[in-house]
Amino acid sequence: MEMNFQRKHDNKKGNEQPYEQWVAITDSLFAEIFKGRNTVMPGLASFYSEQAVTRLSFVAPNHPVMKQFFTIVTTVRFSTLLLEYIYKQTDYSSDGYASQLQSLFSYFQRKIDDSVQSIAKPVSFNYDSVIQTLAKDVRELLYFDGVLQQEVLAIYWSLWNHLFINNLLRAEELAFAEKMAARSEHDSAWKVGYAIQLFLVNQVDSAIEVLKLAGDKNMTFLYHWLQMYGRQRKWNEFGKLAHYYFDLDGDMEQLSPYERMRNFRYIQDYLFDYTAKINNLDLYEKAIMSMLPYSKEELIDFYINTEQYDKLVNYLIYAGITAVDIATPILTMIQKQQPELLLPFYHQTVKYFVERKNRQSYRVAVRFLKRLRTIYKKLKQQEEWDRFFQWLLGETRRLKAFQEECRRGKLIEDD
Repeated sequence: MEMNFQRKHDNKKGNEQPYEQWVAITDSLFAEIFKGRNTVMPGLASFYSEQAVTRLSFVAPNHPVMKQFFTIVTTVRFSTLLLEYIYKQTDYSSDGYASQLQSLFSYFQRKIDDSVQSIAKPVSFNYDSVIQTLAKDVRELLYFDGVLQQEVLAIYWSLWNHLFINNLLRAEELAFAEKMAARSEHDSAWKVGYAIQLFLVNQVDSAIEVLKLAGDKNMTFLYHWLQMYGRQRKWNEFGKLAHYYFDLDGDMEQLSPYERMRNFRYIQDYLFDYTAKINNLDLYEKAIMSMLPYSKEELIDFYINTEQYDKLVNYLIYAGITAVDIATPILTMIQKQQPELLLPFYHQTVKYFVERKNRQSYRVAVRFLKRLRTIYKKLKQQEEWDRFFQWLLGETRRLKAFQEECRRGKLIEDD
């Protein structure tokens, strides 16, 4: 049956859109997999869904544009059926299903996004009926409040941002979303859907106010919007949103630093470019520091790229990072430009490896002791080095292996 469906549509002209048949084949496949079973465990639901997606790809039309629309329509339909199935289950919680299906829905969102991007713009008028029907069908996803809400809203955003661009269509959806949001809880999917529609008609202030009321978890869309303006290099618009971002970032109490860091990576490069453009990189630094320790690498890279070596070394010392963890070319650069900065850093590194009390760590300690000696000599502070090294030898007099490594490294001269 499925192969006959494929051959039938391969022979159609590109301007024919069998939307109802695409929905029907998705319904048929879903029923075959799920409705023959009373209850499907969450893990198996994910497994069966992955099989279904693969089978759907086998019956996609060959026509390039039709194939992309087929992928979008069937993915939206399958997502709706799956969410409906989850809501009707009593043996397992919706949260249990959500945890197992989160990666699948993220994959659905990427599939839809890739298909939308592959369709040449402007889209031919021949596909207007498909777009209009799909725009109404994708609404169904937002009725399943709470379950996989972020993934569902990402699908909604992708389609309305890239495919549903007709002004009349957007005006109709704005009115509908406003009505649905008025009936919904403050953190509902429709509240965010309404914020998305406000943003798409350039009512940015209103969109942010609605989004703020929807709770921290839904502020993900602020990152999406910043990313969009950043890609388009629309710095005035980006700056307006960035103002909200800097005001809100420290107040997103429901989001962990890890979650904020994950979202931050959407906009990281654009935010750096913007703050550099307005000559206020302190804002960028503040944003990264608010997400420590998950932003450790980004903060280190920022200090290196902006040649703020004093802040870099201070942070490394504070975070307990040793010189072994920093690339040699970076250390060499600092040693050439501001060698005195490395003194406390190398002292900390030496202390750390000596205290580990094994032969390998002693060798590392000796390596950085030699660098310390070089810097003290360069700074013409030989007496300071001598006092420190004699003190160190006294403190480690019982660590024979360390003393041997110092001799081997020619830090101690044989009598």
